[in-house]
Amino acid sequence: MNVKRMRPAFTLVELLVVIAIIGILIALLLPAVQQARAAARRMEAMNKLKQIGLATHNFHDVFGDLPPSIVTDTDLKYNRGSALLMILPYVEQAALGELAFDDGDFYVVYREPVSLYVNPTDWTNGGDGTLEDGSWGQYGVTGFAANYQALGHLNASEDMTKDFGSITDGTTNTLFYAEKFTRCETSTLYYNIWAYGDASWYEYNPVFAAYVTGAASKFQVNPSSGVPGATCNSLLAQSPRSSGILVSMGDGSCRHLAATIEDNVWWSLCTPDAGEVVTLD
Repeated sequence: MNVKRMRPAFTLVELLVVIAIIGILIALLLPAVQQARAAARRMEAMNKLKQIGLATHNFHDVFGDLPPSIVTDTDLKYNRGSALLMILPYVEQAALGELAFDDGDFYVVYREPVSLYVNPTDWTNGGDGTLEDGSWGQYGVTGFAANYQALGHLNASEDMTKDFGSITDGTTNTLFYAEKFTRCETSTLYYNIWAYGDASWYEYNPVFAAYVTGAASKFQVNPSSGVPGATCNSLLAQSPRSSGILVSMGDGSCRHLAATIEDNVWWSLCTPDAGEVVTLD
């Protein structure tokens, strides 16, 4: 006589316990996955800043000057536009650069996106390096900006171009580039146009330490944007994280400056020749 044995099975209580355990494991794993993704985006942003910094050195090797942070007039020794425009040939964008260089200013290219200039950690960008502003149309935008104090500027009445010899505080103690929100929207929509160089519409120029100077120029730590009462200031650099800001130094290195850095220390890093001694951890 054959006896059929019943196969063991989960009871409803056991099944609920297993589901609960799986849910807890997923809940524990999710922050780790998010942290890993954030770390990967941060590394990508650092790598982009590194490439921008090295391209700046290459520009200096060719011209004997650092690329001015901004040139606001035509018919000068460098193209009207930003430092990010002038270094295009050294970030594998020579063809796009030639369009602007042949024309003499940024107008030919300032609506084009450049993937290198998209900050993957910047939550204010659309992800593809462009921003649509109603009837004004599309603009190529960036999540980075140049230090007006260290890289200098150029206009019809003032040639404040710099070279490495003018960085007397030392390139390891001088900022060249930093993060800046792509989209800074308060009661007005401002955006960081990568190629721009216009004295009249200065809120859209990809620079910092220019229109606000001294200790007041310190970067903002993840300010709000695009909501009522937004705190973003388009004239400052912005960090898209609470821990601090990513920067490219004059020696080509990149680092993370803590949000707790003192205001006057920040300004000391912005100035290239004020004789300050800065010690960073």
